[in-house]
Amino acid sequence: MNPTLASLICACGIGGLFYLDRDSSVHTSKALWLPVAWIWIVGSRSVSEWLGLAPASGNVQLEGSPVDAAVLGVLLAAAIVVLIRRGSSTRAFLSANWPILIYFLYCLVSIFWADFPSVALKKWIKAIGDPAMILLIVTDAQPVAALGRLFTRTGFLLLPASVLYIKYYDTGRGYTPDGAPMNTGVTTNKNSL
Repeated sequence: MNPTLASLICACGIGGLFYLDRDSSVHTSKALWLPVAWIWIVGSRSVSEWLGLAPASGNVQLEGSPVDAAVLGVLLAAAIVVLIRRGSSTRAFLSANWPILIYFLYCLVSIFWADFPSVALKKWIKAIGDPAMILLIVTDAQPVAALGRLFTRTGFLLLPASVLYIKYYDTGRGYTPDGAPMNTGVTTNKNSL
């Protein structure tokens, strides 16, 4: 089958899954799409890899990608705005989980003695995205339904796309250092898949 046709069929299948999953009795926030996008990016490839804009030179671990930083920064900023609007419930969860706050505060302070403080600060900012996305889920009006929707939405996107990439695109398969073929799907490594 032609990869373009397979992609179209996969997109229609994903759309069909979302259509069949609709439930009028469950009312979750539209902000739930922020953790879905976050997990989609973290659970697959970086945005710069998807767009073919990965940095060509330099140490990617130290410098990072401005495209990735911008996209994750926008998602984090949007999550923080939503959490500020949810005020009292956000404060209640943060106060109930103060050891996590102390840990992130310690990580922030540890930037001062890091070998590469600017890199450590960037990684700290990216790391606070995880608890921010978790807070979006637990502060939702229906947190259990929000968690269920998060799993189904990410599964509806990542699993069919992985099968599509493995079967029809070269980027969905790779080779181990020994030369054995491996399936990677939408990720960059078989273990991530």
